[in-house]
Amino acid sequence: MTNISKILIVVFLMIGLIGCNSAKKQDLSNWRQNLEEAIPYKIESSGAVVIQSVGQRHVIKAKDGFKLVLLPPEGPVWNMEWVSVLGLMLKNTGDTELVMDMMLCNKGATGWSNSSLGRTIVEAGEEMPLAVALTRRQKNWHNPDSGYLEMSGLPSGHFSHWHTLDPNNVINLTINCHQKGEHSFELAQMFPLQKMDKTYMNVFPFIDKYGQYIHREWPDKVRRDSDLCRSIAFEKRLEKELLDLNDFSQYGGWKAGPKFEAKGFFYTKKYKDKWWFVDPQGYLFWSYGVDCAGIQWAGQTLFNRDPNVFEGLPGKDDKKFGQFYTPRDIEYKYVLMEDVLHYDFTRANLYRKYGKDWDKKYLDHEIRRLKYCRLNTIGAWSDDELAAQKKVPYTVMLHYEYPRAALKLPDPFDSETRMGLRKAIHEYPVDFKNDPWCIGAFVNNELHWMNNTKDMISVILSYKVEGTAVKKTFRDWLKKKYVTIAKFNEGWKTQFVAWDDLLKVNERDMFKDANSDDCAALAKLFANAFFGMVKEELTSYSPNILYLGCRFHVGPVEVIKVAGKYVDVVSTNLYAYSPNVGRYSGAGKPILITEFHYANTAGNNLGGGLRAAQNAQQQGRLLRAYIADAVEHPQIIGAHWFQWRDQNVGGRFDGENYDVGFFDVADMPNVDLIRASEEVGRSLYNCVK
Repeated sequence: MTNISKILIVVFLMIGLIGCNSAKKQDLSNWRQNLEEAIPYKIESSGAVVIQSVGQRHVIKAKDGFKLVLLPPEGPVWNMEWVSVLGLMLKNTGDTELVMDMMLCNKGATGWSNSSLGRTIVEAGEEMPLAVALTRRQKNWHNPDSGYLEMSGLPSGHFSHWHTLDPNNVINLTINCHQKGEHSFELAQMFPLQKMDKTYMNVFPFIDKYGQYIHREWPDKVRRDSDLCRSIAFEKRLEKELLDLNDFSQYGGWKAGPKFEAKGFFYTKKYKDKWWFVDPQGYLFWSYGVDCAGIQWAGQTLFNRDPNVFEGLPGKDDKKFGQFYTPRDIEYKYVLMEDVLHYDFTRANLYRKYGKDWDKKYLDHEIRRLKYCRLNTIGAWSDDELAAQKKVPYTVMLHYEYPRAALKLPDPFDSETRMGLRKAIHEYPVDFKNDPWCIGAFVNNELHWMNNTKDMISVILSYKVEGTAVKKTFRDWLKKKYVTIAKFNEGWKTQFVAWDDLLKVNERDMFKDANSDDCAALAKLFANAFFGMVKEELTSYSPNILYLGCRFHVGPVEVIKVAGKYVDVVSTNLYAYSPNVGRYSGAGKPILITEFHYANTAGNNLGGGLRAAQNAQQQGRLLRAYIADAVEHPQIIGAHWFQWRDQNVGGRFDGENYDVGFFDVADMPNVDLIRASEEVGRSLYNCVK
């Protein structure tokens, strides 16, 4: 290394230290100071709405569902580049709770594009801001920063999302209320609840020795090891207050409700026109669960980055804390990367908290936590050790190696796919064969089924591998129908010379005019082969296991209907403010929502989640509202929160860094969310008449 290089490194380090010392720590609870930076607006309305405006305050009376549209008073757009979370002051002067849905819009906005969404629940008599987190395009996807990598949330207040808004060209803010009855409230200032602040960028370090974000304050932030130890006594009091399971069976079923046949395993049943699980003892069971229970998907932080982001990180040879460097296999942009080095802050903090036997103490404690949060199901990607305790019903999450039909889509016509699945079933770390504690198995997650059959078939036929089994199967089906390649070209508006041209790597655009009926038929052929294969393998291994589906996040209606022939439960990851299962109801089977959450944008982390909440209080209210709606739905038989612990501030393998956990990286409880969860679990069966 040259002397010049050494000098530059020293200067770089000094700049980082100066930046760290000079940066004022954020306190996002002090949002009222931003009220003076009001953003002007005018109001339009639809429905039975009466508005009386005096200056910046608007007194509004409305009946039943209504819609308000806030518009720029001058010019066609607002420029909100400087806003991270938008606030709109509301005082609920009525007698009932208000559930207000907001959509910040660009031109051409829909619920899935050119917009940002938010929901705020305001109880009678309360005054608080309605909030919308502005979701922006990922800045560092193609060119990861050496310090921030691909973090979803950044210190500047930037929230990355696939559902994006252009903050420079906001045309309106729509507010919808779908509740029946009479409502009265007042609207006042629209303002930046949280502001963008680029001065926090490149201020290193930003991750402290406990894995926490350095440049923000919150009430239970850990500053010394003794804080971790003091939390033990606090949590014992919380557990004593909340833990009461007398109304539930051994498996968490509703002991005070109707009794059905006790088969010794979980099954599904329709009772009074509503679907339910029935537990092994014969009691109704609604699966209120959590994903990633335990510590396997929590504070593991990618180490392969600029080391200046870390404060006080121990060396790999440290006698106490060097053991928490751990290699992990991760999937990066759909490519498996093995033995990627991470530092595990969660395990290190548990060691500080419980001492050398931390791994035994935490396991028993996690079970008690699940019970006092009244979560009755261990969801996907949870620690095998938790499931093996046989104290809380669990689900199996099966992944396996397979030849691809397309990106993230197994080829069911290739025998290697079946062999890979069979191997994964037989080698699963928890012996779930005929286990009464096992509700069922998920096989795959968020496969790329696409939204319609034409897109699905085009991505399969244009996949980058020649001669796949599925291409051969499709070729043979099409050849049988059309006989000659000329007739096929006529029907699909293509220009192939021979049938075997379909086996090649073709451009997707070549199939843009594919015959819709053919695509639907081929998609059904594919789906029958796939779901039939999985059902056969699961049933062969354990006849009583429920097939819980593939955790759809998209899918053509034709594929979903075929799935209903084979799965016991249709599963879907449904990130929304309401559990609208839409097309998934068409399968005619019970539905399990396998992922949803609301990330606290004012908490201890940086990301805005796949749906956001303005604080921990709203996080709990949104959870309660979602589950209340889901329990009332005749087809929904459960919902699982994603995830048990906060994601690490430095981002997981794909950059997600969300404050969504019941516990944080320092093992501190999110009390608002826990209390809301306990209330939810206690009232699950109130809808049963």
